[in-house]
Amino acid sequence: MTETTQEQYERRVKRYGSLLHGTDQDGLIGKLQMYQSFLKKHRDYGDRLWKIEPLLYYLIQSLEQDVHLTLAKFFDKSGYDIRTFINFCNSNRRQITWKSCEPLNEQLLKSQEIELDSHKPCIDSIVGRRNKFFAHKDKEYLDQPENVYSDYPLSEDDVVALANTLISIVNKHQVGMSGGTASFHLAEFIEIAVDNMVRNLEAGRRLNFPNQDLD
Repeated sequence: MTETTQEQYERRVKRYGSLLHGTDQDGLIGKLQMYQSFLKKHRDYGDRLWKIEPLLYYLIQSLEQDVHLTLAKFFDKSGYDIRTFINFCNSNRRQITWKSCEPLNEQLLKSQEIELDSHKPCIDSIVGRRNKFFAHKDKEYLDQPENVYSDYPLSEDDVVALANTLISIVNKHQVGMSGGTASFHLAEFIEIAVDNMVRNLEAGRRLNFPNQDLD
């Protein structure tokens, strides 16, 4: 049975919701908050954080790559591409209604396009790293893999800003479709958990290695 335009819209919004809130490896909000919380700890502690627990360096690097790969899914033209979704909304906005029974707002959709355009350099680097290095390593990076980071530069702040823009875009469609409000209690929980984790690691390091200089 052929889906109506409204059904296609709702299915796509739910798909993005799963990408944001999923409890498996695809949950961007949880991973992003964990990443942000560890970045904050590194800014607070500096490289002293690696003295408390050297494995935290590798954990943060792995988490960063995971966040990048999840963000890249939002621009995968064979699946989640957020630009295709917004174009679909624009083309069919009079056939799509929110819980309020109002059609999609043209100005809102335009503002979401502008928001995405402002992150184009970051998007290009994330997709470039995924396509050229993480998913299928190109020959040019076999001998000098570090070059991918200069060829596709990214800053932590730009990555977080892009992620928050995507969360905001999807959230507006989720709230409009359901008529409810969004909750980010998971993010708050993770921030507290990371703080407790680092404090406990530091206390354990001081107890088990009393002669180690952690300052």
